[in-house]
Amino acid sequence: LYAGTRLRVKVKDSGQTTSGAVLRSDAVKAMFIQEVLGAGNDGDVLPFEFSLEQNYPNPFNPSTMITFALPEESEVQVRLYDVLGQQIKVLCDGVKKAGRHNIVFESDGLSGGVYIYTMNAGNFSSAKKMVFLK
Repeated sequence: LYAGTRLRVKVKDSGQTTSGAVLRSDAVKAMFIQEVLGAGNDGDVLPFEFSLEQNYPNPFNPSTMITFALPEESEVQVRLYDVLGQQIKVLCDGVKKAGRHNIVFESDGLSGGVYIYTMNAGNFSSAKKMVFLK
């Protein structure tokens, strides 16, 4: 979806319910992750703000995806730490263009447990927790 566009969801009752005229929407989930600034020249949607999203899946084995967004070209560092604060791995270190970026993290050689991943870009800093199930 692009900024300012509408989303329409059509729901049809199967007529097989015994609860009368009640329509439940507990099986429908909508998630809006972030606002967008607009579309760039190449049609890509540009993020409105810096963000670091929760890895997916979490818990994970053997791999997970970490997504982050940049509203402008930035120097970015994404690092993985254990719960004692020791750096385990540098996942990203360099200049990235504006937009959404994905890192596929493979857990090769990692012990099962809780880990923290951090992102620093400009004045933005964020940390999230991930769980590796061995």
